[in-house]
Amino acid sequence: MNDSDDIIQQLRSQIETIESDHNVKNATYGASHRSMSFRPSSKKKDSSSTPFSRIVRLSAVRERSSMEMRRRLVDEQYAKDQVDEAVQRAISCGLIDDMRYADLYVRSKIKAGKGALKIQRDLERLGIYVEHLEGWPERYQCDEESQLSFAHDLLMRHPPHARDAWGAAYRKVLGRGYTSAVATRAARIWAESQKH
Repeated sequence: MNDSDDIIQQLRSQIETIESDHNVKNATYGASHRSMSFRPSSKKKDSSSTPFSRIVRLSAVRERSSMEMRRRLVDEQYAKDQVDEAVQRAISCGLIDDMRYADLYVRSKIKAGKGALKIQRDLERLGIYVEHLEGWPERYQCDEESQLSFAHDLLMRHPPHARDAWGAAYRKVLGRGYTSAVATRAARIWAESQKH
């Protein structure tokens, strides 16, 4: 069982406890678990589904931020006040956690070769600020030296092929979401290594 499976199992256990404590009609863990469906959702909500039970099902598929979950439920035509209440409830029981989401997001994007600037901007669009992550940026290898190393590795593995080697390298690194300072240094180091 991996970390993701452990988190999902813990969340299901917490939900079960909360559901039994609150005796929520039509939203018990057992009912949600038996009716869990992984088919793509339509924009129209299931009339028997509550916003909280929908959050439970969506959270079983993948981690989502609170803003993303709100948007999804509103798009599915749940009432905004019910959505807000359900999201707050999910946050209070640990089903939704923006810092946990950000941690997973940053790690997956770094592993995919994305730069810290892109990651930071993507999270800010979700109302999450990386400065609130414990150990940012060093813990996530998003400090300038780590980013320079990743950018240089990118150029070594996938060298640009253009007459203007430095410019092509710079644009490639910048396009992956690295800062211009990192792109400049990585392109210069890579271009110099190609001369020898």
